[in-house]
Amino acid sequence: MAAEQILFDCVLTAALVLSLVPAPALAAFPAPSISEARVGDCGEGPTADLELDKSVDEPHPNVGDEVTFTIALTNQGPDPATNVEVSEIWPAGLCYVSDDGGGTYDPLTGIWDVGTLPSGETATLNVIVAVESHGHFANSAQVSASDQCDPDSTPGNDKVGEDDKDMVSIDTQEADLSLTKSVDNYMPGVGDEVVFTIGLSNGGPDAATNVQVWDRLPAGLGYRFDDSDGAYNSATGIWDVGDLVSGGVATLNITAVVQGLGTFVNVARIDAVDQFDPDSTPGNDEITEDDQDVATAHVGSVADLSITKTYSPDLVRVGQPLNYTIRVTNGGPADATDVTLTDVLLADVDFGSVLPSQGSCSGMGTVICSLGNLAHGGVATVTLVVTPTTPGTLTNVASVTGGEFDPDTSNNAAVASVRVLYPEITVAKTPDAQTLESGWPVFFTIAVTNTGDVALADVTVTDALAPACDANLGGLEAGASISYNCMVIGATSDFTNSVTATGTPPVGPVVSDTDTATVHFRPPYTPLASLTFLPLIPINGDAYAHAADLVVEHIIATIDNVQVVIKNQGDAPVTPAEAFWVDLYINPNPVPQGVNETWGSLCSEGIVWGVTEPALPLEPGETLVLTVGGAYYWPEYSDFSGALPVGTPIYVQVDSANVNTTYGAVLETHEILGAPYNNIGGPVYVTGGVGEELGEGKLPGGGALPPRP
Repeated sequence: MAAEQILFDCVLTAALVLSLVPAPALAAFPAPSISEARVGDCGEGPTADLELDKSVDEPHPNVGDEVTFTIALTNQGPDPATNVEVSEIWPAGLCYVSDDGGGTYDPLTGIWDVGTLPSGETATLNVIVAVESHGHFANSAQVSASDQCDPDSTPGNDKVGEDDKDMVSIDTQEADLSLTKSVDNYMPGVGDEVVFTIGLSNGGPDAATNVQVWDRLPAGLGYRFDDSDGAYNSATGIWDVGDLVSGGVATLNITAVVQGLGTFVNVARIDAVDQFDPDSTPGNDEITEDDQDVATAHVGSVADLSITKTYSPDLVRVGQPLNYTIRVTNGGPADATDVTLTDVLLADVDFGSVLPSQGSCSGMGTVICSLGNLAHGGVATVTLVVTPTTPGTLTNVASVTGGEFDPDTSNNAAVASVRVLYPEITVAKTPDAQTLESGWPVFFTIAVTNTGDVALADVTVTDALAPACDANLGGLEAGASISYNCMVIGATSDFTNSVTATGTPPVGPVVSDTDTATVHFRPPYTPLASLTFLPLIPINGDAYAHAADLVVEHIIATIDNVQVVIKNQGDAPVTPAEAFWVDLYINPNPVPQGVNETWGSLCSEGIVWGVTEPALPLEPGETLVLTVGGAYYWPEYSDFSGALPVGTPIYVQVDSANVNTTYGAVLETHEILGAPYNNIGGPVYVTGGVGEELGEGKLPGGGALPPRP
């Protein structure tokens, strides 16, 4: 029977094969027709040792070639092999064309029905496939079924290394061709000769065969001669290059005569090659690919116009004028006519004004300046003023054209990019209470935030009615904020005061913001003539009267001063017999948790006050202000350098130490009732302000302080 040839639609064939075989490339082979036996264990039954060999006539074809795969199946015996099948499925990119199996091979299922193969005989199948795409293709075939036991392989198990399976690979050829085109004189006169040079290179990795280049001279250029020794046909424009080895270069010089005025654009491109090119397609007329290039000659006036663009200031703020200076220069050699400058303004600027050194300008969105004629070597200037409306990077492009041929258009546009800033600062002032008793200190929290998009320098806070709230915070990065506390003393009636924060941006005037806070005062408390006391609180069988309760009401810490306010919020006084310690902790680690954790055990710097008479008795509701170096300050137990970095955490513990008790010197309400410990204040972070000097208050007069750890 003659070899049967079947023509397939490759896309349809691939779809059919994939519907039958699950794997995407080299599909799994059909299961064997007999139960899988352990290799080498054939027992007393019939044995047929099948061996398969696969080869290809051209392992390095071109895309579009046809190649022949040969499968040779040999039975090494000792018994005949019956119902033998071989699986051969083609990967995507290889398209079945024909075979010589006389109908025993089904290209849709990939099964070659060998049938019976006597011992010592060989069956051969040749399959022709077309190479449809570029790449590496690995193709395998294996025995998928046999009635007999095979002593050294198992049909259909897809196991590499067994002799009933073989694989062969092909790799398509590749030649990366590139082309350049130039002209020896791009400004000739009528009757002059010009030489166009085509350079052709093969970047490999394979040799390029049957290469053809197309280059037909445009009308107005007359062909004279070339140096191809007959390989170039001036009528068709075909240069028959032939073969070009990997790394090889071929050159063609075409001499033409200029027959008239005008601009002559001469295109050259690769039209044909046998090999696959990885970055271009021959003959597709795509100027951006590297297998095509153009050279231009202009006969007539030539004026090389160029443009530059500068701006001032270097940084600009939203709402601040921005000045562009645009210079147009004619590099000649001819004078330029109809010189036109175009500048398209984006939506993020408002047009201000435009002033040309010659000609006239119009438009507010797209500015067009008709500059007229510009002599060889001449310069025209346009000053354009706009106002940015949006922060960010502002990009502006200006371009220029003229009536003459411009040999270099790469300098006909200029781009200017400037950063537009939006500096902003906000301040918030919040009292700790809206209503206080007349004469009580008022504590404020002041928060300053850089809400702009650029760092601010010299950030300051001023408060005319509360100088203690003034602060110099230094620099503040975009998006950063800082807060601190301050205190006003001596107020007896309602007052409203304002705080103002200012900052200096890199360009333009300072930015500022103001916030207002109002505090109301009520008359001081006047005790009644007769008082009714709560009943005694029995604890563990003992009776206790009302008790004191010491707390840290406020901490104010600046770079050069510390102020601490303690308060007796209980309903009994702290007596002179209950003199107590106060510890201030500078950046403790860990933080204090309870009595007898003095600053020396938790940090490297700290401050101690010993509160005695005349501060005692400290009546219910009374407060006491403590300062460094002031009343009740104990330098013997303190270690303070005199300077605090901004941002340092500060903690304070009142009634902090007494080695003879677990509660300190004063048995307080929360300790009697077992309530949470409330003698520790913080953290408060050091700010850059200068604290108000509060004076020394009552000078210490004596009283025994408890022993410290």
